[in-house]
Amino acid sequence: RQVVGSRNIDDVLTTEKEQVQTEVLLIMRQLAKDYESGIDVLQVLLQNVNPPLEVQSAFEDVVRAREDKERLINLAEAYQASEIPKATGEAAKVTEAAEGFKTGRIARAQGEADGFEAILEGYLLSPDVTRQRLYLEAMEEVLPGVTKFILSDSGVLPFLPLSGSTSGAGTIIGAGGGQ
Repeated sequence: RQVVGSRNIDDVLTTEKEQVQTEVLLIMRQLAKDYESGIDVLQVLLQNVNPPLEVQSAFEDVVRAREDKERLINLAEAYQASEIPKATGEAAKVTEAAEGFKTGRIARAQGEADGFEAILEGYLLSPDVTRQRLYLEAMEEVLPGVTKFILSDSGVLPFLPLSGSTSGAGTIIGAGGGQ
């Protein structure tokens, strides 16, 4: 009674049963020695440890609640163990994609900057020629699909492009250079 009375009943009935047995064994051995009874206590076993009948159902509810709690904790830990690697993999995938985008963007910007510097060098050497070249290159990009006709005082002359493409809408260029 002394050992059981100093503990929480839940612990005696569940987790500390072996500790209670060990403590009772030590106390009984000491008492047998103190009284010089000649009895040697070899073992103490708690065989039928149950709560009083009045609280049996409440105790069982508490035990079930604890078991449910442990089960839910185990489920949550299993879910966590499965989701963390997935999230880590997804984060690595997104990071890799971002790094690839960054590298591509930097390379494209560097290429554009190098191209601009090359144009600048040409412009500094010959501004008029570079300006004319840039204009012609822009026209090659803007007007490639347009069919052109040249108007002269003697009538409309078809423009024969050397690139081989004659598709697109017609543009009429007058003798004065207008459209």
